[in-house]
Amino acid sequence: MTVDTRARPAYTWTPLVTVQLTMLAAAAFVYVTAEMVPVGALPAIAADLRVSEALVGTLLASYALVAALTTVPLVRLTALWPRRNYHGPLSMFLNAGFKEVGRSEWSITVRREL
Repeated sequence: MTVDTRARPAYTWTPLVTVQLTMLAAAAFVYVTAEMVPVGALPAIAADLRVSEALVGTLLASYALVAALTTVPLVRLTALWPRRNYHGPLSMFLNAGFKEVGRSEWSITVRREL
């Protein structure tokens, strides 16, 4: 009688895993693209708001700073939430809708954290 002592992998690569990773990569691409679009539109945003490009750049930098400082604490806070009860896509959809009705960059920055 022999005993198989080889370590078994902790996971099995399945088509479902492939689909899940593809969706995660697509979501990351869309998120990063959406965050980078304003940088390319700085002159247009500044002209539309009738302010300097430097001010718009400062507002975008403050927006990025808020995102950078709050992402890790919010992920840690929500890590223990049951996944089935958390409606992440719904909250992202509502947040995008709030951005459309936002009147200032500061209100958008505050709403981003909701």
